[in-house]
Amino acid sequence: MMEETSRQRVARLAREFLDDATKYDAFVTAVYEADQDDEIDELENLITHMPRRGGFGGLTEEQYRQYLDCVHPTIRKLET
Repeated sequence: MMEETSRQRVARLAREFLDDATKYDAFVTAVYEADQDDEIDELENLITHMPRRGGFGGLTEEQYRQYLDCVHPTIRKLET
């Protein structure tokens, strides 16, 4: 079995965070432990500045899904 690369670990933790299966801190730790990478930086920026959903001033579910549609391609790049 191949060992998980730092890019794959960041991608996995991003997916887990978006699925509420892990904490933000675990994702951020993986980002800072990874080698410098423009795509990791892009993903960190997208997740760090993820808009709030629901409530006053938050995104509707449809808007939130559209936002995630922008995040998932970056995750997929890191998984390969």
